[in-house]
Amino acid sequence: AIEVAQGRRRRPHDADAGMRSATLRAPRAAIRFGARSIASAADSSANSSAAASEIDSLLRPPRELPQAEQLRRMRRDDAERGQRSFSLPEPLAADGARPSYRGWGDYFTARGWDAGCHSDRLLLQTLTGALSCPLTAWAALEKHGVRLSADETLELHVIGAANSMEGALLRSGWAWDELAELLLPVGARARLCLVGHEIDSASEMQLGERMTAVCHKGDYIKWRLESDAATPSLALGLNSGLGTDQNLWREVLQLLLEEEAPLVFTSFDDADAESDARELDALEASRISEPNPFFSALPELRTAKQGEAESKAPTRIGYANSTWHVVRGRRP
Repeated sequence: AIEVAQGRRRRPHDADAGMRSATLRAPRAAIRFGARSIASAADSSANSSAAASEIDSLLRPPRELPQAEQLRRMRRDDAERGQRSFSLPEPLAADGARPSYRGWGDYFTARGWDAGCHSDRLLLQTLTGALSCPLTAWAALEKHGVRLSADETLELHVIGAANSMEGALLRSGWAWDELAELLLPVGARARLCLVGHEIDSASEMQLGERMTAVCHKGDYIKWRLESDAATPSLALGLNSGLGTDQNLWREVLQLLLEEEAPLVFTSFDDADAESDARELDALEASRISEPNPFFSALPELRTAKQGEAESKAPTRIGYANSTWHVVRGRRP
């Protein structure tokens, strides 16, 4: 689970708010957030492709190592991770240019993150653990070619949300706010709806200037019917367990496939990705399954497949949102 303390982004008209500190405690880790950097977003253009490549190299999972060595590395990293200070990037300019990032290296350099974090593998890992969900949502909008404009409000549904992950990121005051930041340059508005049996209901809250969020505890289809919610502009199931929780997902999937809503489901590791893909194929979903460019690079242990009893599977090392299944409608 990721636990994030209250924090707040600084706007151009709200200079003092940027001095508020927040602490993010990811699995086995903590980071302290201080003031934003005073460098402008334009300064990030000076970052070279070499810097982005170095970041991608640092974040590449060491899957070639034997599992025993990976476990030793995880324990060693846990002992060293501790608290690290850095500056959050400046808000993007509302200039109408839609940001586009190919992956983590491109994002951290082009977005204007402090250069001090570019070579800190442990810090980068923990940042990706917090930013994987909102950046996956952003990349999914781009992958599906969802139109972004000031003329309409995007309806973003995160299905199967939980307090321990999506809800904690929402309470942080900065993680999901980054998605709002990326919407700002094109003037798009969005409503983020976190729905699931493991998240507490909460009234609508403001994220940034153009995005709101609401949480609902309960069944997704029942919520759709009772709230008269619109067909989503994008629906996400993050580390969904489609392949092992078929009874929970089948009716939801059938509805969204019939509506031909843009969908993205993510998987924890290759085993989950294979079972999730089989479930989508069983429903004749039109899908593209590939590595997610905004996977969490923070390694996690799991002793069973998603939805299985722990005694049924050996310990596995995986990475949240490692594979994504981009889905829209059924195959012809």
